[in-house]
Amino acid sequence: MTKKLFIACRQLFSKQQSQFISIVTFISTLAIALGVSSLIVVLSVMNGFQAEIEERVIRLSSHITIQSDQPIRRWQSIANELEQFPEIKHTIPFVEAKGIISNGQGSTGALITGINPADEFFFGIKLKDLENGELILGRGIALQLNLKAGDRAQLTVPSINLQGKISFPDSQYFRIKEVVEFGLQRYDSSQVVMHQVDASSLLGLGNAVNGVSVELGNVYQVKSMVKEIESSLKNIKDLEITITDWSKQNQALFDAIVIEKTIMSVLLFMIVLIATFNVIVMLSMSVDDKKKDIAVLKSIGFTSKDVAQIFFIQGLLSVLLGVLFGVFFGIAVLMNLGSFEWIIWYLFGFEFMPAGLYYITSMPFILRYTDVVLICLGALTVSVIACLYPSIKASRENPAEILRMHKG
Repeated sequence: MTKKLFIACRQLFSKQQSQFISIVTFISTLAIALGVSSLIVVLSVMNGFQAEIEERVIRLSSHITIQSDQPIRRWQSIANELEQFPEIKHTIPFVEAKGIISNGQGSTGALITGINPADEFFFGIKLKDLENGELILGRGIALQLNLKAGDRAQLTVPSINLQGKISFPDSQYFRIKEVVEFGLQRYDSSQVVMHQVDASSLLGLGNAVNGVSVELGNVYQVKSMVKEIESSLKNIKDLEITITDWSKQNQALFDAIVIEKTIMSVLLFMIVLIATFNVIVMLSMSVDDKKKDIAVLKSIGFTSKDVAQIFFIQGLLSVLLGVLFGVFFGIAVLMNLGSFEWIIWYLFGFEFMPAGLYYITSMPFILRYTDVVLICLGALTVSVIACLYPSIKASRENPAEILRMHKG
């Protein structure tokens, strides 16, 4: 095996082989390195982006939400029932509705959430100073309507009667206490937070609410806890409730990220596949170029299997170099991702993460070594298959015929 490896290395790095074969070898190695490094960078950035979005969604969403189309008047008994579970840290009653916020300069749709300020934090913002008659707005709404702290805005909640007609009850005016940045565009462009008493009054609920938010100690226990809560509350006969968790509420967003990640991976792996065709071409040309050497090897005792293994090792070495350079370059890019972002922005004016959409100042990344191993194994597997045909072709060369042709 040592002799075969030595001969394969001599053939791969030989200065005596044609210049064209050397160029093809270099291009195939470079293409594999480019494909591997691109996959590592893109998958790591997608991992980081997914984790960042997930963290923000968890911070802004209720871990488990219990809602009903009917007023929930006995929400306190529901809260008491739920807080017997050690996994549940806290329950927060709330009022939620879709409405219209307007001022003299325009109007826009709003998702209204009424919270008791005693529940300290909600959406990652401090509420204890929120008073009756005050609103906290997302930055997007404030910019759209040119509102700022201290301004007044009108809130209207449409209702549908039994005949299906939309009616607009009396609107109420509120003072803007604060404009905040929630961290996700869909919240900033629609979220309005107000005192629970005001929200109940606006919807005509009295002392009732229409939802209970459940906070868990471990957000990844939601699936099992939803089943526990459903079992615990099944005795409530006079109230139809819906129980959802943060992952279901944002299922479309997470599915879109996974699909995008998969598509990008497949497209980038095509670079590796194309590079393997270059390996086939390189090895086939090398076999044709080294026919005389093949004849000499067979005449001094090398078997057809030995010859096949030599050319197989030659192709595999080219691929292995490409994979190693790809891993090194991919990790180097990730370690200096901020610098690469700045260079691309400076040269082309292109922003990878528009601040107004994601509120992320730089591309996050999570380098998972399992991804690196799978990428390397995938590239090597495809390349091993690609190396088989030229290697078998080399082993079938007839040494007597080759030597006769060269004598002639």
